[in-house]
Amino acid sequence: MSHLAWRTQIAMLWLLQVINLLAIIFITYFETGLIAGETPESSGPLLAGYFFLFALLIWLPFGVRPAIGRWVHVVFGGLIVLLKASYVVQSLGGANSGAFVFNEIWGLAAAAWLVWVAWSLPKAA
Repeated sequence: MSHLAWRTQIAMLWLLQVINLLAIIFITYFETGLIAGETPESSGPLLAGYFFLFALLIWLPFGVRPAIGRWVHVVFGGLIVLLKASYVVQSLGGANSGAFVFNEIWGLAAAAWLVWVAWSLPKAA
C-alpha cells in the first residue's frame, strides 16, 4: 500500500469515528427526548474537545511523517478500541436500545480496523 493510500485510509477511518459519535448523540437524544428539550451545558466543551481531537487525527496522516503518525494513530486508536469495547460490554447489559448497541459494535470494529491499518503502514517511504 502506498503512503498516500495509507494516509487516506487512516483519515477516513478517523472520520468514521466522528460519524459514530454523531450517531450516538442522535440516538441518545431521540431515545431520551432530549432532542426536544434542553441539553446539558456541560456537554459543550467535552464535545468540542472530542471533535477537535478527531479533526486533528484526520489531518495528521497528511501533516506529519508516517513514522510519527503511525504511533500516534496506534496509541489513540488503541484508546478508542478500549473505550468502545467497554461501551459494548456495558450496553449489552440490556439498558440500551438495539440501535445503540449496534452503533457501538460497528464503532468498535472501525476503531480496531484503524489500529490494524496504522500498524500495517509500509516501513519504506
